[in-house]
Formats: sequence, C-alpha cells, structure tokens
Amino acid sequence: MLLSSWQQAQNNKGFLELVKVIEESAPEKPQVIIKFLREWEILDAVEMARIVEGRLQAINKFQQLIDSKAREKPDVHNFLVDNPWLLDPTWNYIDDETRYSDLLKKEFSDQGEPPDDRRIDFLCLGYGNVLNVIEIKRPTLKMNVKHLRQLQDYVVFIKGRMGSGSRSYDSVVGYLIGGSVAEDGDTRVIKDQWRTLGMYVYTYEELRSTAVKAHRRFLDVIQRKADRIKDLRVNESYERLRKAFETTAEA
Repeated sequence: MLLSSWQQAQNNKGFLELVKVIEESAPEKPQVIIKFLREWEILDAVEMARIVEGRLQAINKFQQLIDSKAREKPDVHNFLVDNPWLLDPTWNYIDDETRYSDLLKKEFSDQGEPPDDRRIDFLCLGYGNVLNVIEIKRPTLKMNVKHLRQLQDYVVFIKGRMGSGSRSYDSVVGYLIGGSVAEDGDTRVIKDQWRTLGMYVYTYEELRSTAVKAHRRFLDVIQRKADRIKDLRVNESYERLRKAFETTAEA
C-alpha cells in the first residue's frame, strides 16, 4: 500500500510528494526507509534515462544541422547556446555573455579578408570562474594556422577587457570550431601548443563523437541498475535508451 502511494505521488506531484509520504509514515520502521530508498533509486534511474535519451535526440539534430551546412548564425550558434554540453559534457547551465561577444565582433569584424572569412560568429559562455571564447566557423571550413592565430588574438583581446562586463572571471579559454583541420605540420604544431595555453580546436564531428561517448557511460549505469533492481520501469527505460543509442551512430 505504501509503495503504491509513492508511485502515485511520483506520477502526480513528483519527488516532494514522496518526501511527504515518508514523513507521514512510521519512520521508526526500517522496512519503510528501505522501500523509500529503493523507490527513489528507481525514479532516479528512469529520470537519468529520460535526460540521456533527450540528449541523444539533440545530438542527432546537431548532426542534421552540420550535414545540411547550416549557417553559423543563428542556427548553429543558438543550438550550442541551448546545448552547451555539446562543447563540454560537464557544462549544463552557462551564462551567455553577449557583452564580450559584441566586443569581439566590433573589434574584429573587418580584417581585409575575403567575405566568407569575415563571417565571424562568437559565443562567450561563462561557466564558473572561466569565460569561454568560442568562434564558430562554417561546417565546410578547413581550419589552418591563420585561424588558430586569430583565436589567440581573440583570447588576448578579451583578457585585456576582463572586468568590463557584468561580472569578472578568473581566466579565459578559447575554442575554435569548424569542419576540419589542415594536416600541414605548422597547423598540427600550433594546435598542440595552443592546448597547453587553454586554446582548443575541434571539428563538429569531434564534438558529436565526444558527446555520444560521454553519454554512453550512462547506458552501462542504467543496465546495472536494471539487472540489480529488476523493476519494470527501469527495464523499459534501459530498452528505450539502448534503442536510442542504436540510432545514434558513433564515429
């Protein structure tokens, strides 16, 4: 009866109702606590699977944007702002620091380059005490030494403007994202050197592949829970997630 009440509470009003049920029960009985913790573990596993399944759908949408050669702005730009974990799996919530983005666009909007290379789009995302300067290039662009040196210019420029925004950051990290990376020796050397200085170069395919691999770990976690708990809800969540991974090809 108690377990059924917990399940109904979750369907109606979520975890807070579960807490209320346990508070109104007989806490001196260990079996009540054990049932509550088991139910919470089930709900946690189901919710985890739901979140990962949603992210896999976002990864598939991201791949569609790249395959269709979507515009840097607003298509790719807005998608990355809404899904910052594609840039770094640990980023869930970020601050979109448009003030710094506007400063970059104003400073570097016209460098006497061909029109396609002047299409500059920046994201400046704050996470914790770090401001991340991200330049988005076309999915068809092959990034070379020129683009890497530009990334350094952007990071140095922003470091010189720190404190002019609504809040200050302790450090600045740079990201350059494009379709592919030139294979010449100079580009490889600078790309490796830049990483030691907090400047990173990624292709769109690397972002997608890293995101898939990072979230695949949750499939193993939920499978272990399903094997141990043997609850229908967890089993069904695991099967849905397993099928979702099958439709998200990993590079």
